[in-house]
Amino acid sequence: MAQQRSRKASRKASSEPWVHTNGTEIQEFGTVRMFPLGLSFDARMYSCQRLNQILADTQILYSLYKKHHWLMRGPTFYQLHLLLDKHAEEQLKLVDLIAERVQTLGGVAVGDPRHVAEITVVP
Repeated sequence: MAQQRSRKASRKASSEPWVHTNGTEIQEFGTVRMFPLGLSFDARMYSCQRLNQILADTQILYSLYKKHHWLMRGPTFYQLHLLLDKHAEEQLKLVDLIAERVQTLGGVAVGDPRHVAEITVVP
């Protein structure tokens, strides 16, 4: 019994990840929690769906800016490199703001790249 307690105590103090453990889902994607806001459930659900669409598109735009930023060549390389990097940083700021807004409305912000790829409208 004492050995089990010491193992549990050392496990909690360890910086190693806990592998092969099952966590519980707190909130399913596409649902909205009830928060004391002045908006109806339907308005918050609609807003979260639309914001998640914009969030997915914004994440794709960020990735595209970074991709082209890395692939830039030619005589105007440096200027275009800086410009694309600046635009990518602006998209990243928007990603954070939009995701926080979705969470504030009681929804779950899209974050998994596979899910982003499924719901984006950016070709």
